Amino acid sequence: MYHSLRNKLMSLDDDVLVYPAHGAGTLCEKNLSKENSSTIEEEEKTNWSLQNATEEEFVKNLLAGQPFVPQYFSFDVELNRKGVSAMNESLSKIKNGEVIHKSTNYSLDKTIWIVDTRKENMFKYGHLPQSINLMEEGKFETWLGSIIKPGEPFYLAGESSEQIQRMLIRAAAIGYESQIRETFVINDAGIKDDKIDVAEFKNHQKNFTIVDVRNIS
Repeated sequence: MYHSLRNKLMSLDDDVLVYPAHGAGTLCEKNLSKENSSTIEEEEKTNWSLQNATEEEFVKNLLAGQPFVPQYFSFDVELNRKGVSAMNESLSKIKNGEVIHKSTNYSLDKTIWIVDTRKENMFKYGHLPQSINLMEEGKFETWLGSIIKPGEPFYLAGESSEQIQRMLIRAAAIGYESQIRETFVINDAGIKDDKIDVAEFKNHQKNFTIVDVRNIS
C-alpha cells in the first residue's frame, strides 16, 4: 500500500499544488513544514516520507521520535465516528456563573479542576484553589485534552465574558464542551504564587519534590 500510494503521488505533474491538512507543530504528524502550500516537485525533493525506502524502513522512520499522544485523541476518534450535537446546542446548556472577586462568596465543587485561561501574570496575582492555568495563547486544546481526561468535569474561567466565549469554542473543538460544569469570570482571587527561593531550593533539595513535566524527548 505504501509503494502504490507513493507511486501514485510521483506520477502527478511536478507543478501540481499540495495543501497541508495540518499546520506545523501539530501532534498529528511529524516534521511538517510551516509553508501554506507546496508542489509535487518540492515534496519529492524534501518530504522524508516520499524518499526511496522499503515498507519496513518507512514504518520505522514514521514511528521514530513520535511525541506523546494526548488523552483526547482516541476520544475524538470515537466522537467523529458517532457524531455530535450541534455546537450552539451544546454550548447553550452550559451554566454561566457570576464574576468572582476576592470577597465573593462562591460555592464550587472542590474536587473539580478549574481551568483558568487568563494570562500568567493575572493568574499569579490571584487565583482560586484547584486551578490550572492554561492560557488562551498557545496550544490550549492540546493541554486541555492532555490534563483533563475525557468525561472528566471541569470549570472554565477567564478574564472576561468575551474570553469565556472564545475559550468555549476552543474547548468544543475537541469535544470537551459537555464536560464544563460552569463558566465564570475572575477579577481577583485569594491564592498568590510567590517566586521560588532558588538559593533555598539549591541548598535544601531534599525538602522538595521535583516534578518534571517535560515530554519524554
